[in-house]
Amino acid sequence: AAATNPLIVTGPISGTRVHVINQFLGPTNGRHLVYESQDTATIRKASSLIFGANRLPHFDIAGAGTVLSFGADFLGTWLSPVHYSTAYGRFRGGPKRGHLIQIEPRMSLTGANADRWVYVNPGQEGALALSIVQVIAAENLTGDDRWLDTVNAVGGVEALNTYAPELTAGRTGVEANVVREIAREFAGNPPGLSIAGGPSLAQTNGLDNAAAALLLNRIVGSVNIVGGVQPNPAG
Repeated sequence: AAATNPLIVTGPISGTRVHVINQFLGPTNGRHLVYESQDTATIRKASSLIFGANRLPHFDIAGAGTVLSFGADFLGTWLSPVHYSTAYGRFRGGPKRGHLIQIEPRMSLTGANADRWVYVNPGQEGALALSIVQVIAAENLTGDDRWLDTVNAVGGVEALNTYAPELTAGRTGVEANVVREIAREFAGNPPGLSIAGGPSLAQTNGLDNAAAALLLNRIVGSVNIVGGVQPNPAG
């Protein structure tokens, strides 16, 4: 491109780097193009639906008490494995050892390192996530009604009860008693952090799966806190 019409191609960036590029392109007719070798559009859209920001949030694995991962192979290939591997070291090596539950149809590197690995039928991660939400609400596992407004926003308790573990076991392949154990582990060792990636997003209903998984963070009050989901600022 001509010097008066520059083209800058980068990977996904945010924050200060976006600001620098915009300042550089400001006096010109230049363009900034973003190339993503692994598309993050689904998780960004889910973040917009659940948190109101169409950006990749920061998942604070290092500060979490329990990480509930729906297919996100953060020790292997998901998003930034170096960053999350470092965070995982702090998650495991702190004063209180973090607990990892990995839910996926095929065991990943992260699943092999999990305290608990759970098979789920492909594409049914969202139904399983809502089943976990139903248990947390029905048993009031957070110790208060912090889940009530969030549940009402997605149809209320009556709609949520259609995802009771006994009603979803056939779809998800996860037995009702296992769902209840996961819900109690997740809510009982805060902060609880729920993330989604990999095969859970690689379905025609990937957006629904991602949104349901991220919704769990609102249910246990893990938004904008240490050890939870922290929305990134705009560029």
